[in-house]
Amino acid sequence: MRVLLDANILVSYLLAREASLVVEVVEAGVAGRDDLLLPEDLVDGLASRVAGKPYLAERIAAEDVREFLGLLAAVAEVLPRIAGPLPAVTRDPQDDYLIAHALFGRADLLVTGDRDLLTIGRVGDLRIVTP
Repeated sequence: MRVLLDANILVSYLLAREASLVVEVVEAGVAGRDDLLLPEDLVDGLASRVAGKPYLAERIAAEDVREFLGLLAAVAEVLPRIAGPLPAVTRDPQDDYLIAHALFGRADLLVTGDRDLLTIGRVGDLRIVTP
């Protein structure tokens, strides 16, 4: 299965202190049970999101973020940035890049905790689901 994980899932994984569905989903990709898709935009966004929010920066070391992103880059299919305007699919235009990358990468699933994305549910063959 081809899976794109939203940044909120990756942040939840970095915050996890015990086994959870988020941990299972991420580890399935890292172990190769799923084919992970990793947009370059998401990589940049994750590092800046953690550094820019005091709550996250206090709980997730910058080095842990770098190591995690390095691990993901080693096992995932890295998707290049999409040039040009993106089609408006979501209520929040900042989420449109995820849909575009998921479709471009032929993802089966976009895993997210974002309610705006979850209300869409499906775009073509792409299913938008929680862990």
